[in-house]
Amino acid sequence: MFKRRVRNGLCVALTCAMLSISASAAPETTPTAGTDVWLSVVPRPTQERISVTVPTVIAFVVNGTADETGDEAVTVENDGLLIPNVKVEGADGGNEYQLVTTGQSSLVVQNYSTNVREEDMDQENPTRYGIKVTLGATVVTAQDEDGEPVGPEQRADWTLTGTEPTTAQADFKKVRLSLDGKAFSKRVDANTYGMDGEIEVGAAPSDKYGWTAGGMSKRPFEQEIELGVEVGGTRGMYGTVENSVKAAQIVWNVRALPLE
Repeated sequence: MFKRRVRNGLCVALTCAMLSISASAAPETTPTAGTDVWLSVVPRPTQERISVTVPTVIAFVVNGTADETGDEAVTVENDGLLIPNVKVEGADGGNEYQLVTTGQSSLVVQNYSTNVREEDMDQENPTRYGIKVTLGATVVTAQDEDGEPVGPEQRADWTLTGTEPTTAQADFKKVRLSLDGKAFSKRVDANTYGMDGEIEVGAAPSDKYGWTAGGMSKRPFEQEIELGVEVGGTRGMYGTVENSVKAAQIVWNVRALPLE
C-alpha cells in the first residue's frame, strides 16, 4: 500500500467573443498597427487537500488439474481460481510449493481528502470537510527497471486482454481484470488497458474526528473494492505448478469531487 497525494489541478477555460463593427460605424482614420491585447488569469485559491491510499498489489492463482482432459472453465465457483492476493511460492529448490497471501487479503481504498467551504475560506482555522473522490485506473503489462514491458518468459507467458477470454486453447493464459465490476476493456496499446468507468469513494468524517496539520482527515473513509479475474483456457491446461509472477501492474488516477 502507498499514499499518493495529488495537488489540485487548475483548468481555465477562456471564451473569446468576436467583436463586430459595421462599415458605416468604422472610423475614417487607420488604426495603429500592432495593437496588443493583454489577458490576465488569476488562479482561484483553494483549500483542497487530496490523500488517497490505494492497493498496489493484485494477485491470483489458477488451481489447475493433472487431468489434461479436464474441460472445465477456470472460475472461482469451481475452485479453479483463488483470489484476491493469493500467490504460489516455491520452496526446497522448487520441489515443494505453498500458497501465501501477498499484501492485504482484500482490496481496500482509504480516502483522507478534505476541503473547506467557500464561505469559510477567509477564516483563520476553518472546519475541514471530507470530500469524495473518483478513481480511474489502467492495467499495464509488468515492466522492468527501464519502464519497458518484460518478456513472455518473465511473466510466465501471461497476457493481458480487454475482451472476455474463452476456454479455447488460443486463450490459454490470457487474463482480463476488473474492479467493482468495471472491466479493464479499453485498449490503450498492446500492453495497456483502461478501466471501463470510475469508482467513487466516499468522504472522510474529518468534521467529526479532526484533521492533521497538513489538512488530511485523521480518520479515512474506507471502501472495499471487489477484484474480478477472468482466465482463459480450461483447468486441464493448467497442470503444472509454478511460482506466481508479476504479470501486470495498476496505475491509478485520482480526481476530487466538489465539496457537498
